[in-house]
Amino acid sequence: MPPRQKIRPLSWTDRDALLAEAASDRRHYALFATLVKARLRPGESFALRPEDIDFKNQTLRVERAATDDGQVKDTKTHETRTVDLTPDVVAMLKRHLTWLSAEALPQGTGEPEWLFPRADGTLMNNLLLAESAPRRSRTSRRNWGTRARPRPCGSTRAGSRARERDWSTRWVGRRGRA
Repeated sequence: MPPRQKIRPLSWTDRDALLAEAASDRRHYALFATLVKARLRPGESFALRPEDIDFKNQTLRVERAATDDGQVKDTKTHETRTVDLTPDVVAMLKRHLTWLSAEALPQGTGEPEWLFPRADGTLMNNLLLAESAPRRSRTSRRNWGTRARPRPCGSTRAGSRARERDWSTRWVGRRGRA
């Protein structure tokens, strides 16, 4: 069994940088904001359904998690928990649900099943998110991952994409996998 990796949460500066870079991605911004502001595990956030939000009490019910192969399972602790939300997260989730419903209308898919689905409406997971996560700007030299090492800028487009994919997987906690 590999040694346990020390968990190093994002600093406030890193959190703000993540949200600033994700802000231009309409589909995934709400996911990243919910992850960092509600302090959810990635799998838990992928498996959220719109009915898990209680707008009146400003809470979120967490009772399931998504696996990398697209299955839904119990949470890590096998318990349902309620997470308090701030008013700005509640407002952001309302806007996100309105946008999801408007996006589903022309496709004829009805109300969304998942709170943070893929473009086709199916369940998101770490591996699929890594393909579309916000990309670090070329000018940024910040070392985001807990085990990340500074990497020289690549001269090839494929090398650059591989580094971006590697960086984006660190945001969702899956180091070294794409």
